[in-house]
Amino acid sequence: MRLLSRIAMRLVETGFMPDFLIRLGLRALNWARLYSEHRGDLESRGDAFRTLLARLRLSPITVSEEQGARNHYEVPKEFFSRVLGPRLRYTCCYYPFGSESLEDAEESMLRLTAERARLENGLKILDLSCGWGDLTLWMAERFPESSITAITRSVVQCQYVTRLARQRDLKNVEVVVSDLAQFFAAKKYDRIIAIETLERCRNYQKLMRRIAGWLEDGGLFFAHMFMHRELAYVYESISDDDWMGKRFFTGGLMPSDDLLLHFQDEMAIVDHWRLSGLHYSMTAEHWLQRLDASRADLLPILEDIYGKTRGILWFHRWRAFFLSIAEMFGCWGGEEWGVAHYLFRKRRF
Repeated sequence: MRLLSRIAMRLVETGFMPDFLIRLGLRALNWARLYSEHRGDLESRGDAFRTLLARLRLSPITVSEEQGARNHYEVPKEFFSRVLGPRLRYTCCYYPFGSESLEDAEESMLRLTAERARLENGLKILDLSCGWGDLTLWMAERFPESSITAITRSVVQCQYVTRLARQRDLKNVEVVVSDLAQFFAAKKYDRIIAIETLERCRNYQKLMRRIAGWLEDGGLFFAHMFMHRELAYVYESISDDDWMGKRFFTGGLMPSDDLLLHFQDEMAIVDHWRLSGLHYSMTAEHWLQRLDASRADLLPILEDIYGKTRGILWFHRWRAFFLSIAEMFGCWGGEEWGVAHYLFRKRRF
């Protein structure tokens, strides 16, 4: 069975397997994951979850993710500008009507984030993982009297966002290169925002304590995470079969919808929302369409990153990655995996 899996993966990565077969295989893997994680009775699954919580509390805030970091943080803007929307939002977008363009869906999620994080003019805001600056620059434009500090672990992203802020005459943005686990806040903030960065963390107890220490009294922490409605599991990168963990999500975790709610020693939940996985599925389908449409332009870029003979291999790996996102979050009509929003306040002692 393992040999067949490796052969199938090789066919996917070399472009010899048609999309309809890839999608069927991905759906089978999703169903197998659900079956595996749901094995046992209610008590044994509860014990497994408690074991995971204990494991997280004993872990560092983040774990090594060298391969995943190269594929997410050091791939140049020229690649993502041909794949993502105009805001370069590399996270789930929002399709309230289901027929939006990628550009409109990016804007919809940015507006929804601002509304749920209770953003307003004049706040001190910390963006814990700014990526290519979609939210950071959007906030700077709409809240000109706010000061925004943005963190990224990528020098390339820092330079890009800083340059764009300067070109747009946005003087209220500071971008800092730092791993989240190593970041030191020189001041306190009114709002702290984490958009799809906590999934690469492990010790939420320590992290939430740090975030609470960075907040002003009365400050709020908003988190946007992808999740499964019930299950929490780690993406391993041990064997060749751990494709997602090895290629794109090294050190990653699939949180359950309630996972963060078990770490409220320093922070208290104020509100909690869920979004259908269909929003992420549609986002990934848009990325895939743009990837395919830009193949001729992207191959030289990928060859520069991965090597002359491996550019086409990585083109198909990126295709498989976007297909995986689309199929996982589209599973059972978006009712299994989805996105959750959380709003926490700092506890007063």
